[in-house]
Amino acid sequence: MQGRAGFSLVELLIVMGIVAIIGRFTVLNLLSLAAQSDLDATASNLAVYIRDAQVKSINLIDDSDWGVRIYNTNPAEFFLYKIDCLNGASNNLTAITKANLYQDYYKNFKGTLKITNPAATQSKNFIFKRATGELYNDNGVTCSASTTTYACGDAASDKAIAFELLNDATKKRTVAVNCYGKATITN
Repeated sequence: MQGRAGFSLVELLIVMGIVAIIGRFTVLNLLSLAAQSDLDATASNLAVYIRDAQVKSINLIDDSDWGVRIYNTNPAEFFLYKIDCLNGASNNLTAITKANLYQDYYKNFKGTLKITNPAATQSKNFIFKRATGELYNDNGVTCSASTTTYACGDAASDKAIAFELLNDATKKRTVAVNCYGKATITN
């Protein structure tokens, strides 16, 4: 009897089955990591936009108040804009669209994310007062010279955006902004 060379068909099928099972779990873990990365990146980008709006207001860029608007539409989006809350009549915040967009400061929420606050089809504004950078206490509809700023120290005065993974509601992020304009990201 001569020595065997190679593997039998059964041995090859067993090895291929093991590789397929390991590959399946690896791909699932990679997809989960990608979705988690989208969640973290979106929270960071939103916090950066909010901070940038406050800095532009403090530095009197274009002698304007600056804000970030979050639309919970399909697809959900957020963008940086400038507005003049102090001069003239009230400004209609509901009329702010991408036409008010400042340069390329515009992002869509990834399709793997779902916004839970504000509610569907609603929007939320973070508008900062020029020179001081305080967060306006707007009603989401108008801002004017008579619009007040949030009372600091009141936890209820914090404004927040909450979103989660579309397929895993246990993985969520909240970007909260206090009266001083400080944006914090929480799980």
